[in-house]
Amino acid sequence: MKIAFFNYLLLEYGGGLAKYFIETATELQKLYPGLDISLVTLDERLGKKFQFLYSLYFLRKNSFYKEDTNRLKTQLGNVHYYNARSISELRKILNSQDVVYSKNDLLEAFILKCLIGYKYLRCVIYSFHTPIYYEQTPNIQSKVHNILYSSYVYRFLISGAQKFHVLNSFDEKLLKIKFPDKHIQKIYNPFNFEGFRQKAQLYRTAIKKKNRIHILWVGRLTKEKGADDLLKIINSINATKYGENVQWNIAGAGEFKKQIVQLQEKWSNVSYLGYIPNDYIAYVYKKNDIFISTSKFESFPYSFLEALSFGLPIISYNIHGCNEIVVNNVNGFLVPDINKFIYQLTLVIRNNPFSRPFIKLHAQNKFKKKVLYEKLYRLLTNNEI
Repeated sequence: MKIAFFNYLLLEYGGGLAKYFIETATELQKLYPGLDISLVTLDERLGKKFQFLYSLYFLRKNSFYKEDTNRLKTQLGNVHYYNARSISELRKILNSQDVVYSKNDLLEAFILKCLIGYKYLRCVIYSFHTPIYYEQTPNIQSKVHNILYSSYVYRFLISGAQKFHVLNSFDEKLLKIKFPDKHIQKIYNPFNFEGFRQKAQLYRTAIKKKNRIHILWVGRLTKEKGADDLLKIINSINATKYGENVQWNIAGAGEFKKQIVQLQEKWSNVSYLGYIPNDYIAYVYKKNDIFISTSKFESFPYSFLEALSFGLPIISYNIHGCNEIVVNNVNGFLVPDINKFIYQLTLVIRNNPFSRPFIKLHAQNKFKKKVLYEKLYRLLTNNEI
């Protein structure tokens, strides 16, 4: 059986979806050798044209971080990697597949519906890594997103898919209302906790462990990811006596980079790490004690699983996606607003009630890799549980 994981962006660009596609494709290939799995993207020239369209949607120029292509291809093993140079070539590649598995983004849906045509594809499954509704709308783009993704146009674009793979209960309920006759299944992202921890032994980067409580934030430095709230949280806690006990480590890049650099100049306990390549980020998690997320919307945050691999308690906003992973008083805290965030984080700084070994064990038991891959296999091969 031939299965294609399709994303318009080159997968050597860093990002949670790229990690998910690469790791899921390679792991499924190992577990089920009878599958013929391919990763399919547009080539760099064609992809840049679509990136331009996306930049208009986001009302800003998007940033992507190029990884080592040759290294990525060696990691794929028996998984094929195709870069389509034209829409006709893309149609030919996808037409040869039994299943096309794609992210639910508006752009991917437009390509498959309008440029390729569902009639040329045997089976399409959309994986809802992009939230279809943002609970919080901190900027114009997020408001536009809610309008577009709740519109007839979006429903029209994705309606030709045979199945929907959702990552959280919120999207599952919402889609069942909009598409009562569609096959919709919730399956969490599988994650190789042990394999991720091993990377910390193999790839090390320059991060010093000081005699303080190390707090880590990882992500795109944008308003959607709450970079503005991060600034407020750090300034607020550093203005108290508890700031003396804390080391803030910030990894990522984006539009708030300048403000983060200025924050580093203001406070001696703030360290801006910049963009960390995938292989080295595990070591960064290992060297920290608490993980915080200020994101305003998620589907199923990959960074949370990475943090739990090393037993880091997580503090985040109580939004769908995040509340599928974080359980209050078990592996972290969910908070309703920034004031509660500062209050809860301060309490954890004062007296961290969490056991790192317990958090690691809880995560591995809740998100059992073998079980989740079997569910994905059955979804992809039409043998659903």
